Amino acid sequence: MAGIVVAGTVLVDHINLIRRYPIQGELVKIEGSKKAVGGCVPNVAIDLKTLLPSLEVTAIGRIGKDDDGAFLIQELSRRGVKCELNACDLPTGFTEVMSVQGGERTFFTCNGANGDFGV
Repeated sequence: MAGIVVAGTVLVDHINLIRRYPIQGELVKIEGSKKAVGGCVPNVAIDLKTLLPSLEVTAIGRIGKDDDGAFLIQELSRRGVKCELNACDLPTGFTEVMSVQGGERTFFTCNGANGDFGV
């Protein structure tokens, strides 16, 4: 059976729940946090596998040898996506998502191992 390969940015979203966004220099308490897969590769690969469960979907990208890299492999595998995520000594790319009640979000990202991915 033919399949699809999705290659590119692989990262983890660290979603931080806050009541409001602080002004510069102000402290705001993080009231909860969770992890989610992020970036083009995990999102597209999981969506394809969800729409066409019999389709072979392979994720290709670069991750670090860290907990976030292990999390990505675990989540993609759990959803039936084949992983060819090469580990390197850089940290796995991540985005800190500051999520305010009501849905407004602000993003801070670190490219990490994605910057080492290429031909």
